[in-house]
Amino acid sequence: MPKPLIAIAPFIESCPGVITLGVRPALCDYSTEEKRLINSADRIFFPTPRFAKIFEAAGKQTFPNSFTYQMRRSRVLEATFLQYSGCPHPRTRLYFGRQKASIASDFRFPLIAMGPNRSDSAGVIQNSNQLADAAAKYNPLIVREFIEYRERMLLVFVNYECVAKFSGLPGGRDFSSPVTQSAAYSFLTQLPDIVRSFNLCDIGVELGYTKDRGLLIDSFARPPLSWKTPEGAVNRHQYISGLIQKGEL
Repeated sequence: MPKPLIAIAPFIESCPGVITLGVRPALCDYSTEEKRLINSADRIFFPTPRFAKIFEAAGKQTFPNSFTYQMRRSRVLEATFLQYSGCPHPRTRLYFGRQKASIASDFRFPLIAMGPNRSDSAGVIQNSNQLADAAAKYNPLIVREFIEYRERMLLVFVNYECVAKFSGLPGGRDFSSPVTQSAAYSFLTQLPDIVRSFNLCDIGVELGYTKDRGLLIDSFARPPLSWKTPEGAVNRHQYISGLIQKGEL
C-alpha cells in the first residue's frame, strides 16, 4: 500500500495526492487520524521549523529539511557554515560579550554589523558610537567587512537544483541570463555541489561580485515565492508541486 503524501503548511494544498493537515500550535492538537497519517508517511512536506527536527528524529524525511530551515533563520549558523565550508566570502567574525571590545582593532570602518537572527541587522556601521550601540543591542554581534560589489546576484535552489537567477540589488531583481564568463564564473558553477553537500534543499543564496572574484554573502534565506522568466512567471510552490507529481521529490 503506497505511503500517504503529507504536508503541514498549506503551500501545496492544491497538489493532487498531497494531504495538507495545516499548522497547529502543537502535535497534540492533531486528531488521532491525522497523527496516524503523520506516523505512516515517509516524507512530510513543509513541516515548518516547529516540527521538522522532531519528524527527522523519528526517521522521516522532510522538505524542507530542518537544517535548511535553521540556515534561513540564523546568521550565527550561516557565519559558521561559511567558515567551515571554505567558500570564498567576506571576512566575518562572531563576537560574544567582552570580545566585542576588539572589533575596532580587527576591522576598519565602515563595517557591517548583524545580530544572531536573520531579521537582526544594524546595517553599515560608520564609527565607534554606532558600533557601541550595535554591540549593546546584540549578543553575539556578527561583524563582516564592508565591500562594494560590482554586481549582486540571488540564486534560487529547489531540491538542490538552481532554478532561477536574479541580478541587481534587493527590491530590483529581475530574471537574468547566466553570468558571463569571468574570474568568478567557476565559483558559480560549484554552488550546486556546495548546496547539495550541505543538504540545503530549498534556499536562496546571494553572491557578490567584485572586479575579480565572486563571494558568498549574507543571504542563505527563504527563496522568493515567484519570479519572472522569458517564458512567464514561475511560482515556487507550484514548481515544487510539479516535482512531487513527477516523483522527483
